[in-house]
Amino acid sequence: MDVAALEQRVERLEQANRRLKTGVLALAAVVAGFVCLAATEPAAKVVRAERFEMVSPEGVARAVLGPSSYGSPGLQFNDRNGKLRVVLGVVGDTPHLHLLDTDDKTRIALSVDTDGSPVPALNGPDGKPQALFGVLDDGSLSLVLSHGQSKAAAVLGVLADGSPWLDLNDANGKMRATFSLRADGSPVLALCDQYGRVLWNAP
Repeated sequence: MDVAALEQRVERLEQANRRLKTGVLALAAVVAGFVCLAATEPAAKVVRAERFEMVSPEGVARAVLGPSSYGSPGLQFNDRNGKLRVVLGVVGDTPHLHLLDTDDKTRIALSVDTDGSPVPALNGPDGKPQALFGVLDDGSLSLVLSHGQSKAAAVLGVLADGSPWLDLNDANGKMRATFSLRADGSPVLALCDQYGRVLWNAP
């Protein structure tokens, strides 16, 4: 297997793992800010210059436009019990959309990375990304499947030249098996050790 190509794939895997970790931290920051806000601010029939609230006839806040407890601007929607269910906001320069379950865990998230790449994510019951889609700046595509510990267990992608590839990783996120098709359609298979070194490959 071409060593340069393998190194490129390893770098993409590391990038996927970094994106998973960044996604976890960003999710925690934006959601925690609005969860705290929803828990501490009683509903009131007022309109403020820095915060706008829409309440139900029972006095339950159903929509809030204003800063979170971290100062980030955002729009939140609550269910009929006042439980936070949707957050649209900006953390730093990164926009986020979050759909939450009744346990305050983000289950679906959509954001735009600092390089302009869209990052949709499907999260598990713990709120951590388990399926992460990405479009890199070179036009290549990736689908990262995680086992819930911020490590990529499998990565499926298509390179900018249209070549598909699949990486299978161990519990530490290290690539152990990889399969791909070159631009000419010829297949490549490689097995690696725990350090990413090729043990066997064909052709």
